[in-house]
Amino acid sequence: MSEATIESNNQELAGLCFVHLVTSPAIAGGPTLNLYLTIDTVNKNVRGSAVVSQALAEPIVNTSHVEGNFFYESTMVDSAIRIDLDGFPEVHFPPFGGPGPALMKNFTATIVMDTELNEGTVRFQYVNNRTGQWVNPGQQTIHRAPVAIADQAEQAAA
Repeated sequence: MSEATIESNNQELAGLCFVHLVTSPAIAGGPTLNLYLTIDTVNKNVRGSAVVSQALAEPIVNTSHVEGNFFYESTMVDSAIRIDLDGFPEVHFPPFGGPGPALMKNFTATIVMDTELNEGTVRFQYVNNRTGQWVNPGQQTIHRAPVAIADQAEQAAA
């Protein structure tokens, strides 16, 4: 990772990093998950947003504010990072509007990735905004999204 390396072999944890992850649907035209996550490696917290889209007339089928934790998992053979996320609808409360209503969960995910957060698998489910029904697309592969050209130019200038 560019700003912070997440390693499990007793190295000092770095701090805060941003990761954009995207899935590869198992079926052409199936739901695609985009995760925009900020990872706090010291406190092992994850926060961000999830957008589930699909090749439909109305492509956005779910948006959620997500938060959760990440864990290092090690076996005799390999190590991985597991991220557990829960998501809730994005609600914009008026200023000084009080605590607001209790929100029902509309997204869950369990991600298992390599220790560099390059690739892995994800199992997620979400509430379809149009139907109100839970959808479980099954296990999908997930990887870091390509860096945008503007970001590449900024990194080259640094």
